Amino acid sequence: MNDESLIKIDQLSNILLKKNIIDRYVAKKSREVYLEKHIINVLDDDDSHINFPEILVDEFNVDSDKVYHEVAKFYGFYEYDTPIDKIPQSQINWIKETLSSIAPSIKQKMIEKGILIYDMEKIYSRARYKFLALNPTSSYIPKIFFEISSGNSGYDVIVIKKKKFHTLLKFLDII
Repeated sequence: MNDESLIKIDQLSNILLKKNIIDRYVAKKSREVYLEKHIINVLDDDDSHINFPEILVDEFNVDSDKVYHEVAKFYGFYEYDTPIDKIPQSQINWIKETLSSIAPSIKQKMIEKGILIYDMEKIYSRARYKFLALNPTSSYIPKIFFEISSGNSGYDVIVIKKKKFHTLLKFLDII
């Protein structure tokens, strides 16, 4: 772990404190949990990514929409704001076709982790995928990207609120 990671955690914690999303106790304890998990991963020679916002949401029950909204602003991610009934039919068809071509285990992991492939645009001969995600910093996004694209392109992440994500899944008849 480098000092830059801790600086970003402290900066994000301060933002969440100022907006009354977390209190000082949660800020302190979540940082301790993050450090503890990082040390365990290093000792176990585990390369899995430890995600501070997920610790806040999963272990301290902080409102996910509020945390990820601030994470999106902090890191410069876009937020999804298109009304679901305004999504073009061609894009709906593309999403369904793309999801049907993905292995069921990967598709299930995407839904569990709050990730949905949403769009793809061709830039010259390369594709650029767009993912909707509850947590824009999820370590599963690059893993899913490489599973579906063989790493031959790039991707962007757009943050979506939990209620809208589940509404979109129902609209697409995925759940």
